[in-house]
Amino acid sequence: VRSGKINNNKEEISIMKKNIVKNIFITILMTFMLVGISGCTTEEKDIVIYQTVDGVKSEIYRAHFTPELEYTKKIENHSIYHKDKEEHGYNVVEIKDGLVRVIEANCPTQSCTTYNIKYRRMLNVSITCLPNKLEIVMEPHK
Repeated sequence: VRSGKINNNKEEISIMKKNIVKNIFITILMTFMLVGISGCTTEEKDIVIYQTVDGVKSEIYRAHFTPELEYTKKIENHSIYHKDKEEHGYNVVEIKDGLVRVIEANCPTQSCTTYNIKYRRMLNVSITCLPNKLEIVMEPHK
């Protein structure tokens, strides 16, 4: 009779362990889902382009960011890599199809051309071109 109870207890413990593992897995899965959902925001946002000239950061463009927004502009600046005052650093910024990106730049790193900002992203995401002193940021809508 005792061996039957021991086997039942072992089975119950095994089932309990499986339930615990299952609950932990579900909790982890739910956490990842919530983090993923919170990363996509429907909050109103603006796309803001800042340029730094002589150490002063200035807002040169701001628009309410919608999937329909379209904008393309070549932005010039005296880059630290262009010592000749006649030669400017530049970035071509494009906003189209719910994406913001730098489609062309004459900086040596080209890192600004590898990133984009999607419409359904978290706020305070940015694209930065340090050599050409350009920053594109998604901020709360004003």
